[in-house]
Amino acid sequence: MILNSFNEYWSGLAARYRTSPVPGFLAWWQGELSGLIPESLRARMVPPRPSLWLIADQEGNLDVWRGGEHPRHLGRFGADEPVAGLRSRWLEIQGGFEDGSPEIRLCLVPDEVLQREVELPLAVESNLATALGYQIDQLTPFRPNQILYDYQVTERDVPHGRLKLDLRLV
Repeated sequence: MILNSFNEYWSGLAARYRTSPVPGFLAWWQGELSGLIPESLRARMVPPRPSLWLIADQEGNLDVWRGGEHPRHLGRFGADEPVAGLRSRWLEIQGGFEDGSPEIRLCLVPDEVLQREVELPLAVESNLATALGYQIDQLTPFRPNQILYDYQVTERDVPHGRLKLDLRLV
């Protein structure tokens, strides 16, 4: 009960923060300050978050690459391999990062991704993921449990109370 109240409060606070000019200012300020630090020193002070690239082929196989300046092939998950073996290999790959858990990127060609611009009321921004989950079947021909989706806010029209999103789903 208390946790739910805290989560609701935090979501509202995060939404107000995102709609304020503060994030833009802080991003600009960080860019200005980081430009004063030599690149070699900057890389040592704040290492980039590790990333895993997942690249699917036409047969359903998945190549796993460690991203970064020097990408490295870590393995291939075959479409016909047993699930138990895939799970243990996946956990082993994820555990091999010293700098924390990696950001996982699914790399697809544009033809394999459905993209749509969506306009919603600005009031739903604090619970945007939940609101999209409820409306996916109205916005697309799919149910939420049939797809994976992500979104990016492209425009906030505060005077008209509208929010524009770029919705992508597979």
